Amino acid sequence: MNFPPGIPILLESGYTTLTSGIIAYPNMLRLQPQERVPLLIDEVRFTTRSNSISGAGSAIDSSWQSRVRLHINDYDVTNGYIPITALCPIQQGVQQIKGTVGNVAGFVDPFYVTCKWRLPVPLLVPGGSWLSAELNRPNLTQTGPSISVNIAYAGRVLPSNFKLPRTVAVPYATAFAPTTGAAQYISRDLQLGNPFNVDLVTQRLILKQFTTQTFGSNQLGMESFVVIPDMALTLEGSFGQRAIVKKYTPLLDAASYFDRTMRFNAVLKHRDRFIADFYYSGGQTTYFPVLCLIGHRQERLS
Repeated sequence: MNFPPGIPILLESGYTTLTSGIIAYPNMLRLQPQERVPLLIDEVRFTTRSNSISGAGSAIDSSWQSRVRLHINDYDVTNGYIPITALCPIQQGVQQIKGTVGNVAGFVDPFYVTCKWRLPVPLLVPGGSWLSAELNRPNLTQTGPSISVNIAYAGRVLPSNFKLPRTVAVPYATAFAPTTGAAQYISRDLQLGNPFNVDLVTQRLILKQFTTQTFGSNQLGMESFVVIPDMALTLEGSFGQRAIVKKYTPLLDAASYFDRTMRFNAVLKHRDRFIADFYYSGGQTTYFPVLCLIGHRQERLS
């Protein structure tokens, strides 16, 4: 629908420290307008901060280990906890350099990674409601950098007399995100599907690949395309079965290298799904893919 012009606004939570296996809650009071007015959110922005790690690897590590769940009222915007990096096509790392020790550059903590999720459709948040965020760091390693996450909502404040529509478009992201290396991966159930009783309109798939190799004191999660897997993508559901990416196509032929994105529009009925199949030749087990399906559906918000 067409929304009236609004006043630009940027709301940010401040940094929230993550502890492995424990859910953390950002400061939601800072992610809401002071007045009970409708809010239109266009982007969700993330900055992850990690400490006590040398080298550039920790940048990707921190954004991969940080997971986020977003929901508004009783409606999911993400399918549970999704790696922050899976939502964002592009991410940037920032760290200061402080001279050298011998021939090795020294680094200054902290190490920042910034990225943003441009929502497939603007999310209308009625006055008095809010887009809730929860953070989690899976208990994948016993050691690693301390990680903190800052979340920001970029959008527009609508007039207080704006008349809410009967239904609104709610963004949705669901991910297939293995955490260990294997020679083959196949998504299951509705990891890349529609669990709702209403149609899900898809917009794009974000495809990334990470390594299980460690570099110095870094742990899981460096993005890497040293080894390129072959992939197949099949759409299954109410209409039967249809090959989207034929077996086996190199990953970077399916998705743009520059933004890791495969764009397409499809309407998924209830329990329709994509099945992703990745195969690493030569028994390679030190890399794993992460796919994120992004779309939207219509819901009635209370």
